[in-house]
Amino acid sequence: VWRLSTGGQGRGAINVCVSDPAAAGVTSRTYNTSKEGSFGQTIVGVKAAATGNVITTGDTARLGFLTENDRFRTNLGFMNAGATNITVNAEFFDAAGSSLGTQTVDVLPFSNDQWNQAFRHVTTDVVDLGYIDVWSDTPDAAFLTYASVIDNTTGDPTTIWPFATNQVLGGAPFDCTPVWIAAAASATGAGQSLWATDLGLNNLGADPLTYRFQFLPRGGDNTDVAMSDPFTLGGNQAVAYSDVWKSLSGGRGVGAINVCVDNADAAGIVSRTYNQGDLGTFGQTIVGRRGSSPAKISTGEKARLGFLFENDQFRTNLGFMNAGAGEISITVEFFNMQGVSLGMKSLTLVPFSNVQWNRAFTLDPVFGDSIAAGFVDVWTETPNAAFLTYASVIDNTTGDPTTIWPYE
Repeated sequence: VWRLSTGGQGRGAINVCVSDPAAAGVTSRTYNTSKEGSFGQTIVGVKAAATGNVITTGDTARLGFLTENDRFRTNLGFMNAGATNITVNAEFFDAAGSSLGTQTVDVLPFSNDQWNQAFRHVTTDVVDLGYIDVWSDTPDAAFLTYASVIDNTTGDPTTIWPFATNQVLGGAPFDCTPVWIAAAASATGAGQSLWATDLGLNNLGADPLTYRFQFLPRGGDNTDVAMSDPFTLGGNQAVAYSDVWKSLSGGRGVGAINVCVDNADAAGIVSRTYNQGDLGTFGQTIVGRRGSSPAKISTGEKARLGFLFENDQFRTNLGFMNAGAGEISITVEFFNMQGVSLGMKSLTLVPFSNVQWNRAFTLDPVFGDSIAAGFVDVWTETPNAAFLTYASVIDNTTGDPTTIWPYE
């Protein structure tokens, strides 16, 4: 798109200026290309006026699950969403919460900057797990920040957004607050792919955080699935679990994960689900959803997932997770890029269950092929429903997945 608009190459940010922000759903995929295929990450359009999307003066955003070692590197980006110069501060930490140093950047009006191998701005040491706090003291500042964790072998990038702390979703049957990872795996997949999920947890507060895991297999009623024993994470510390489903449950599986925490305001949770190839990993971010996030849908709401493909180059999977204690029915309508309906399909989710439709556009009664930039609308009419939905667009050659969340 950059070449289309400017006639040349470049890098930076894009302003898609629309007449009706409420009607505009904008998604991008930034990718590295090779002879094998593409390795990409989703960067969604963030509406400047929407509450919680931008960081303002006095707010501190935390980006976690970051790495700087032989296998991965971390880039850190900033975009000024305002009309005045601002100064942005970034303090770097290791997993134990020890500060590695602070750096600042001046960002001109509506400008942007990116620090490649960002941890190298403060240390030459290996950082296997770390995080960054970002803030501005400039009056009336408004800006965005993100991180990109890149596999040094494959060049595959994974986008990391700041942790969100919103109102609770679900949680009635629990004595803790559930934070839902809508899709996770330790299993083989299509095309000889081998999938695993790594999970990172960051304590955003100063007091210890207690949490338990609940692994929710795909397709079943998970009301009575047992919780793990409790874990405790110290204040302003971080921890990572490699291949979390296998390492903590003792077996392989696919489904969703409930990370149930004693203080939801202090819990920052993010996962990376990836395909393991001979050259390295190809992964996608799936963040912990616990509140009024764009992934959460309630009765009477309709969510749209866009920028979906089903052709020789890419395939699209659709996932659904019931975040409530009652059975719900979900309806999905499929469209091509012209907005022509290709058909509707429904499913029923029992309590706390999850389902994924692989190659969703090819299923009965849609039978779609050669789909480019299609979309789906997802909704439920079941009273008191609360569920999550997502799409995963996968490169058929490399197996590289890209997560698509509903438009805000």
